[in-house]
Amino acid sequence: MTEDYLTSNLRLLTGYAPSIKRVCLDAGINRTQYHRYLTGEGTPSLRSLRRICDYFGIEDFEIMMDHARFREIIRLRPPRPGMAPDPLAETMERLCSGEAVSRIAMGFYHMIFQPDPSTNIYYRSLLRLRQMKAGILIKGIERFPRPAMGLPRRLTYEGAGFTRHGKLFCQMQEVQHRRSTWFSVLSIGDFANPRILQGMTTGCEPEGAAGILSFPVVWSHLSEQIPLRKAMGECGYFRRADLALSLEMENALDGRA
Repeated sequence: MTEDYLTSNLRLLTGYAPSIKRVCLDAGINRTQYHRYLTGEGTPSLRSLRRICDYFGIEDFEIMMDHARFREIIRLRPPRPGMAPDPLAETMERLCSGEAVSRIAMGFYHMIFQPDPSTNIYYRSLLRLRQMKAGILIKGIERFPRPAMGLPRRLTYEGAGFTRHGKLFCQMQEVQHRRSTWFSVLSIGDFANPRILQGMTTGCEPEGAAGILSFPVVWSHLSEQIPLRKAMGECGYFRRADLALSLEMENALDGRA
């Protein structure tokens, strides 16, 4: 009886495909053998069955169901031949689905952080945020006016983020060598378009060191449009006294916010 269901269900699915030839080419199934499946003269192996199900975008247990139940499933969820489900892509889409309208200002930010609390060295880099349909596009530049630990004078980053429940979640990666990747969570607070975002970031250094760092970070909003040369000139590494930080930013960087 199960084989009869399989034959009937496979015929129903095949009716959604452009042609039997297309099914066989895309799924990697022998055409003669596929005809035998459709007539009930043969039964696909588990491997072939998995290929067929992937091609039509259904689960393998579904194709073995009672034909009336299977026909109802197909009515509610018509197959899309050749568009096999991608569990990783679907999971990432769910994980990164943020709020429809972000409560943070777009445009340019200065990002300030102290990667090593045992030193008095702070870094200030430039970020640009742009609201896109699927989330927030982030571009970043770190500038080092003088040679620093063998780093080039400029590092560029790309990333993406989304807001949810009063937080900004984002991931950024250094573009050229892709050795440095950072994950950040910043608090938005209770009001829309706050001037300062503060939180924590975790990742690895651009030098390619094996260690993993985690430290407080502050994003200070500049404007939608800025004198880019001036903003870049304010980036680099500084002693704390040279940054003239507000009390709110000092507390955030000290982890007292």
